[in-house]
Amino acid sequence: MKYSILKTLGRKQKRTVGQILEKYRDGTDVVIPYRDNKGNGKQRVWYNGGFKCKRFTDIYEDNQYDKTPNTMYLPAPALVERLKEKKYELCGVMGDLVMHHVRNINQLKADTRWNAVMIKRHRKTLAVCQYFDALIHKSYDK
Repeated sequence: MKYSILKTLGRKQKRTVGQILEKYRDGTDVVIPYRDNKGNGKQRVWYNGGFKCKRFTDIYEDNQYDKTPNTMYLPAPALVERLKEKKYELCGVMGDLVMHHVRNINQLKADTRWNAVMIKRHRKTLAVCQYFDALIHKSYDK
């Protein structure tokens, strides 16, 4: 953190970190001089050794809160998982899949079973068998 502050000041003043340290060091602190409204010279300590890590031993007895894995759960299976499952999403039978795809969900109407399923799942794709795929395309051709 100290290096970051020095680097930022150095970039603003077009100087090296060593030059900034020489100019603003007061002992072990990085101090920025300034004048208040009355014209008095003051100093603001920007860095004096860093921040201490807070221990939550009073709240958590075993201190395992940092070791908990961040697990992300997806509400619906991804496309790859749906393809690997090889299960038709309309009739539930296992077999070779054909993916039916529409461009825009907002233009679908729940007038057919497959449209209703896609609207309910809020998906633009539907894994179906070849029979249902032909039936779907036949209904769109009308």
